[in-house]
Amino acid sequence: MLTGHTARPDFLRKLTWVALCHHNKITHIDTVRAFHFGNKYLVEVDIVLPQTMSLLEAHDIGETLQVNNCQMELELKLNPFT
Repeated sequence: MLTGHTARPDFLRKLTWVALCHHNKITHIDTVRAFHFGNKYLVEVDIVLPQTMSLLEAHDIGETLQVNNCQMELELKLNPFT
């Protein structure tokens, strides 16, 4: 059983596409990581949303992107390139 090994690049590209197309207010994808976790994957996706968006709306978009056993975290970056 594999654990901790990075997912294949084609799988990461699919995750990126799904996340980017998930909602029209997602401006871009900052980071996508996926690791084997037994026979499943542990996935981290950092989406970028407009700075002027309310926390409630950002939360709702992030929450709808979640799947089973997923944890969501919101982080405010004043400069999206840092």
